[in-house]
Amino acid sequence: MHRSDIAGGLLTANEYLGAVSDWSGEVGRIGVEAATKREHTLVRACLEAAFAAHAMLASIGLTGKAAKKVDAAERNLRKLETIEYDLAVRANQKGPTLNDVDPGANGKDDAED
Repeated sequence: MHRSDIAGGLLTANEYLGAVSDWSGEVGRIGVEAATKREHTLVRACLEAAFAAHAMLASIGLTGKAAKKVDAAERNLRKLETIEYDLAVRANQKGPTLNDVDPGANGKDDAED
């Protein structure tokens, strides 16, 4: 495949599509890290970016090996949807979170020592 006008002629169309698919995976990793810190706004931004990448790839109507790039982007999107849902559910739950637990606590009453 010849170099095209994509990225100033630096990439072929297949390279570009692969890069978009890989990028959606990187966005997913950022979203996972943000979720561990309960940064819902960043998780949402990652979800929106993954959606845009998937929508672009899906709109092209790729077939064969190239369709696997769409499948990978869709898996990344679904993972972020699950993470965002989990964060929303946990945000509505009452009770202690991991941030509320004293890491120095050993479960014993100080008077017992």
